[in-house]
Amino acid sequence: MTKTPAILFAAALLCALPLDSFAQADFALTDQEKIYINSLLEFQQEPDWPMPAKQFLLARAHGYRGDLREDDKRSEKLYVLAAEGGHISAQKHLLEARKQNSSGSTSTAKQLAEWEANIEKNASAAPATSASKTGRSDRANNFIMSLSLSEPSQRQQAFELLKKSAEAGYILAQLNLGYKYRRGLDGVESSVANSKRWYLKAAEQLWPMADKGNPIAASALADLSLENKGLPYDPELAGVLFKISLERLPGREHDAEELRNIEQKLPPERLARMNATAAQWRPGMALPRDLRQALCTSSDFVQPGFDKKKAQAEFADFQARLRKAADDVSEVEPSRIGETAALNAARTAFAGTIATGAKGEALLAELIQPAPRGVVSPMGSMLEKIMGKACPAGFGGTFIDEGNSVELWYVDLDPSDRGALQAFPKAALPAHGSLVRGKFPALAFSRNQNGELQLYGMSQEMAMIMQYWWGAQLM
Repeated sequence: MTKTPAILFAAALLCALPLDSFAQADFALTDQEKIYINSLLEFQQEPDWPMPAKQFLLARAHGYRGDLREDDKRSEKLYVLAAEGGHISAQKHLLEARKQNSSGSTSTAKQLAEWEANIEKNASAAPATSASKTGRSDRANNFIMSLSLSEPSQRQQAFELLKKSAEAGYILAQLNLGYKYRRGLDGVESSVANSKRWYLKAAEQLWPMADKGNPIAASALADLSLENKGLPYDPELAGVLFKISLERLPGREHDAEELRNIEQKLPPERLARMNATAAQWRPGMALPRDLRQALCTSSDFVQPGFDKKKAQAEFADFQARLRKAADDVSEVEPSRIGETAALNAARTAFAGTIATGAKGEALLAELIQPAPRGVVSPMGSMLEKIMGKACPAGFGGTFIDEGNSVELWYVDLDPSDRGALQAFPKAALPAHGSLVRGKFPALAFSRNQNGELQLYGMSQEMAMIMQYWWGAQLM
């Protein structure tokens, strides 16, 4: 599901300030409103806004499903103050509300008439002229102009302005450009690489903001992770970021809803870690960038004589390299670029993590094979388990295969799911180094030139386990 945050349009709404807005006394903001406005200023890379613009955004934030707690009376008061201060969008809102008899009752007929005239006057002004008078940076104005050029004949001009703004470092433009490349919108050719590039550029600027406690930046990063937009899909990390956002701004309904969804899906041990990580964080502390490392919780399958601590450290390094490779090919589409190009991309990404030669080629070919719609492939299912909670449980010894030295590791892919092991009469680990088959699933590893583990193959028992999980997805 693709979400388009309302925040992407906030900058455009700010351009509605008239050329001749008049001064008004400062309005006392609550602590939550100050946090919201300051966070929004940082997120939109603005030094400051006139008070009517702040009041308008706060009025929206207090509305239904806004970024602050819903408060109709406060919202209407802020709309009126913003309108009296000359804010065009606030005036439009109150005029429309008056027509519907839903609010705006505190405004006089004279005020409403003046606002209507002001709106008409502003509408006749060229967008470029209106934008140039707001005091915003060129990169912000270029972004706003790119949104206003919506006719088919203006697509190229809009794209050039958007790209210019993004290249100048404007976060909203970078996010918007990443979205257009991802979806191939408005005449832009779809490009996974370009989409990822622009999302990553935005994320590079958002992380320091989130570390300092900017709830809007934290929420934006969480959305990028959940939708795999440049950032790896990591619901646990997204949950931490949403919790941080809600701690600073408890009224953000979007964040609360997404967090509830995550809490319902995460297994207990990951949920506990998510909550503990968020509870330990304080503004100014670096937030984690990746929470997908293995949660090795297996205790009922540990081979006597097996150095579990040493093996887990080596296995964790393999998992980290495997996750990075999987991230690099997460959006490779063989149906679009062809199987040869997809296989080459997989070779490059998994170099040093999956063995070379015939066995490695077979694994890579399985990785890029399309699966039924909405279903992970059998190999993808296994990789998800390996990158998740898999635990090395024992060592089966070393053997030679096609001239390669291969190590057999007994691996418990999911300590919380014992259903797959019911395929064995009695799941038991063979003796250390015994190379006994048929009792427990195993992975075969060779070593790359740096001496690191690389996946060589799997036992027949592991294939049975893999098919069990894949079959469960199809049920």
